[in-house]
Amino acid sequence: MKEKILIVDDEPDILDQIDHLLSEEGYQVKKAGNGKEAIEMFRSESFALVITDLKMPKMGGLEVLEQVKQRDEYAEVIVLTGYASIETAISTLRDCRAYDYLRKPLENIDDLIISVNQALEHRRLCLENKKLVMGLENANAGLEDRVEKRTLDLKQTNAQLILAREKAEGANIAKTNFLSSMSHELRT
Repeated sequence: MKEKILIVDDEPDILDQIDHLLSEEGYQVKKAGNGKEAIEMFRSESFALVITDLKMPKMGGLEVLEQVKQRDEYAEVIVLTGYASIETAISTLRDCRAYDYLRKPLENIDDLIISVNQALEHRRLCLENKKLVMGLENANAGLEDRVEKRTLDLKQTNAQLILAREKAEGANIAKTNFLSSMSHELRT
């Protein structure tokens, strides 16, 4: 079964239309009639994607988006609205971190399906990237530990070599003194 999607809209017909469409695509779909209900549902279960209306009573879509992102930074959000303006769309996408912004009524249902599929693929790639980064960080930590241990081993070996050299130099001086003394005694 595919990912879980939460649809939030105060218009029952829109909820039913999107629910039917996404269920036919194999997604697990839950519906909320307002933003507060959606956040309660989001607190009790996880959703890969939230599709929310922008203008709703009690809690608007931007507040839903903000709370969803606070709870799960990898959950994707698609905003639907019948009150579209370029400024609102740009603000929603850039500032509020919505994945996409679509106008209601949905004139081309395929646009929603494409957006849903792309949003979920984006989420999958972000989660995979996070996993790979964590793997690299763990590998780097392991390498740093190995380098630190090897550096310590080299310091210990170097200290042993310094001691051995000092002993050898001391022995060489003693030998030289002994030979000088013997040479002096042999001459006298």
